[in-house]
Amino acid sequence: MGLGLGTGLLIGARTASNGTLWLTVLALVALVVFAALMPPNARRFFVCLLTGLFIGWGVGEWRSGASDTAWVVPPETGIEGVVVSDPRVSPGGTRAVVEWVALDGQEVQSLTFFPLPDVVGRGDRVEVAGRVGLASNDPMVFADSVRIVERATGLELKRRTIRRYSADSMVRYIPGSAGSLTLGLLIGDDTGLSGAERQDLRASGLAHITAVSGWNVSVVVVTVGAVFRAFGARRWRWLVVQLVLLSGYVWIVGLEPPIVRAAIMGAVALIALQLGRPAHMITLLIITAGSMAALDPDVINSLSFQLSFLAMVGLAVAARICADVDGWRAIIVTPTVAAATAGIATAPLLAATFGSLPLMTVP
Repeated sequence: MGLGLGTGLLIGARTASNGTLWLTVLALVALVVFAALMPPNARRFFVCLLTGLFIGWGVGEWRSGASDTAWVVPPETGIEGVVVSDPRVSPGGTRAVVEWVALDGQEVQSLTFFPLPDVVGRGDRVEVAGRVGLASNDPMVFADSVRIVERATGLELKRRTIRRYSADSMVRYIPGSAGSLTLGLLIGDDTGLSGAERQDLRASGLAHITAVSGWNVSVVVVTVGAVFRAFGARRWRWLVVQLVLLSGYVWIVGLEPPIVRAAIMGAVALIALQLGRPAHMITLLIITAGSMAALDPDVINSLSFQLSFLAMVGLAVAARICADVDGWRAIIVTPTVAAATAGIATAPLLAATFGSLPLMTVP
């Protein structure tokens, strides 16, 4: 039932995002016919699928209604907005997502390229002068100059302080490329890596390890859970502590789609385990992805979300394959199969997006 509901949510949100009303109506009619003709067990699945499709399309239409109108590009004199993502620093400058208001009053989020490295932070209000272009119908801003109107304050400032302290501590105790790589593994900050090192990671199919993803969340959930179990802390109040720690980690690393997806799945899995119920990975993944897509239809077009979703499908397959493997064989077989299935699941999308297919991922 959950699988049908989640699949319906995804399909409905996708049709709402594409504006294909006729496809939604056709799918609804087809599902009603199938539900009427199918036996009771299959009928429940189709009813859940139909319900999810209707909800996903309805919420998706409501959430994406504002984006149906063409946004108006401001004049080249500049835009004023708020930085809503953590900046990615490279030798050529800085890129971050800036949210601003177009001339027609519509809120627009655009990837913005700043000319200087490390010039802005998330939560800063900035005034950018430059050019506005299009990439796949999405606005991109190429800044010639930037002025900080107001620096971030409050919780965002505390978050930035924690990230800066983490970076400084890592560089102090683990200098060089090893420290930069470790920082990327922990909080997704790989700005200390050189261009050649980033290229090496891409060529070997390991570029994903320095991007915040479900893997990071899994490490937090499993580590904290193992510590609590070692001390016999298994009651509901300790589950609340786990959820608070998980929320704190997500807040520090940032609300990227893969992190949000993994955090929701991790929280639901923890609650299910506490209730003594199994947490079926594929069902949980589909429902989580469908809910996120319904609330924010644009997330379906996010490459990080797509890769995270496909990688989780691969890991679910790996879990099924390795279910009966135990002992010393599990130490070798399980990570190898997991790497292989995740790599195979994401390879077509990576090849279509970047035009290359790394063959060294599993080794």
